[in-house]
Amino acid sequence: MRSNDGAIPLHVLRSGPILRDMLNRSIALLVGVLLACGVTTANAEESRGSHAAPTYAELPVGAPTTLPWWQRGRLHVGGTVISTRNSDIVSRNGTTVVAPGEERRRDHRTTSWFLVEGKRLVRLPVRAPSGPPLLSANGRWLAWLEVRARETEDYWRIERYRTVIYDVERGRVATSFRDRRLVAWGDGINGIWLRTLSNRGRLVLLQGDDGVKVLSPRGRLARFDGPRSGYTSVDGWPRGTTVLRSGGVSVYGLVGRDGGFSRSGRFAVSFAGLWSADGRNYAYSDDSSEAPTYWVRPLDGRPVRLATPSDVPYLGVVGWESADAVILWHFDDYSNRPTSRLVRCSATTGACERVPGGPRPGAWATMPSRY
Repeated sequence: MRSNDGAIPLHVLRSGPILRDMLNRSIALLVGVLLACGVTTANAEESRGSHAAPTYAELPVGAPTTLPWWQRGRLHVGGTVISTRNSDIVSRNGTTVVAPGEERRRDHRTTSWFLVEGKRLVRLPVRAPSGPPLLSANGRWLAWLEVRARETEDYWRIERYRTVIYDVERGRVATSFRDRRLVAWGDGINGIWLRTLSNRGRLVLLQGDDGVKVLSPRGRLARFDGPRSGYTSVDGWPRGTTVLRSGGVSVYGLVGRDGGFSRSGRFAVSFAGLWSADGRNYAYSDDSSEAPTYWVRPLDGRPVRLATPSDVPYLGVVGWESADAVILWHFDDYSNRPTSRLVRCSATTGACERVPGGPRPGAWATMPSRY
């Protein structure tokens, strides 16, 4: 299901672990095709960093992670433990937002989100059901979409939107706008979809047939004059935005509050990646071969291959602890006893280490997710 400009609707991306797994496998296949056609995310001969393949047990043990994680009704944030049933986590650069998991949202029709402040959960001013928020890489800004619509069996229905940019530092809504649209509710045609949120709080969004727009904390909705893109699943460049072009190559650049776009550069990367808070490094997986490889690609240098353990088949990039330290997580919940392995890698050297004190084997767990 796609919108009329080819974008993947966010309700599809957020529709559950099974569909997300199907999407990730489809993305991996697409990236493989692009690589076969000559579009590469990284080349071993051009890269730097460690290429050793130790087992998980052979990795040195580092410090516990500072990233949040949830398991058995407890949210762990550094050394703080908060009892909560809210298991969905969005976290960037020390700012953490939690929400009810998919099962609770479905059963209780609740979508309250909470900002973690010390040992407390502070309710955010969300007024209507919608998906999880976007969080800028520096943790300063939140953006979310509220949707109200009458239930109908018709293909088209009227949806009322409220788009919000929230200033985490000041603890208040910075700006918002409302819209009323005739939407094909089954697949979101002509609806509003949030795309990227920069470290300056500039939100790039799709406003249905009206096209791509930019909303700033201290500005009005403006038309985006950069290149168009059909994808919403690429993490936006923190200093501006990222636009995925044909052939798997992304263009990144600055965004003005008047919607102006100033291109800074381009490179080919995996869809399933995450920028560091300062926008200098992009961590991602390359799933084009039978055994995935993991990389950090700097803006101004050669890619670094991460020396991830050879006996851990699949890892996901869940967050950056610092400008150099990226966290990857393997969680297998297909068995009766889930397994969990947490790895920290250096963006500079590619060296990795085991991370203690994270989610434990044996029970369902969550860590930060962009969706």
